[in-house]
Amino acid sequence: WIPLPVPLSCALSYSPVALFGFRCLLPAFCVVAVLLVWLCSKICSSIFRWTPWNQNVAFNSLGQILQALFIAIAVLVVQPVRCFSHPNGLYSMSLFPQVLCWEGGEHTSMVVSGALVGIFFVVPFMTSCIVAVLRATKTKNPNGHYQRWRFLLYRFRADVWWWGIVFLVRQLALAFSVCVPADSPHWQITYVALVTTTYMAAVSALWPWKHSLLSVVDVSSMLLLNAVIVSSGSFSTINEGDIPGFVTFHFVVMSGFSLLVGFVSCSIAYRAAFAGLRGEYTVRQSKRYLDTIGNKWIH
Repeated sequence: WIPLPVPLSCALSYSPVALFGFRCLLPAFCVVAVLLVWLCSKICSSIFRWTPWNQNVAFNSLGQILQALFIAIAVLVVQPVRCFSHPNGLYSMSLFPQVLCWEGGEHTSMVVSGALVGIFFVVPFMTSCIVAVLRATKTKNPNGHYQRWRFLLYRFRADVWWWGIVFLVRQLALAFSVCVPADSPHWQITYVALVTTTYMAAVSALWPWKHSLLSVVDVSSMLLLNAVIVSSGSFSTINEGDIPGFVTFHFVVMSGFSLLVGFVSCSIAYRAAFAGLRGEYTVRQSKRYLDTIGNKWIH
């Protein structure tokens, strides 16, 4: 969640339900903000003769904003079920410790709010993005389609045009990492490490970004994030029920991370030696796709 200079509790109330409900309205706020800017552009264009936003540009801007905030929004779906245990057998929410889990009242309201976010934003957004990417090579109006869904397509090579789906799935998987019980930190670290490791291996194998250096930056950032996550696992407390997670963390994640470092290093060395790091292979390898998607997508 994006930190604010003034806590929301000062502007709204101290009610956990009100605070959580305000966060759940973030997608609606984004839609309203983009609509207002689009309407202002229409009004200003008639007064000052400016070029207004067209609907495709406004849609693409909204998609870019929602994609950037996707993890922060998707995590709201599972945030109400992220609980930690008390010695008396009860559970409290990690986000609002004063709210007891599965005891009705405020917790039920937040579970319903999170479910509504999943039903009316996460599922429709993921579905529409997947359908748009799969239709990218079959649409009868390529110019409008690519302008409308540019935030999903323009950053990746034409022969890996579907990588936007993989990127969103990674975001969703990271958002759902809070589903792992808060009392099992090593299982949480193992889950996040497996997601980032799988994604790094795929990027190292395909190099999907339009420029090779962007793929190197993506792999390097994930590698550093993974290193921080794996290193922090050594300082986590070990609960009695978390011993299997601790063993899995050390013998699976640590060994897998070491192998991944070697694989990524070899992949970068191979690309630097044979394919280059200047992105010059993009058009050559995508030649057979140009008739379908057009040169405008490549450049």
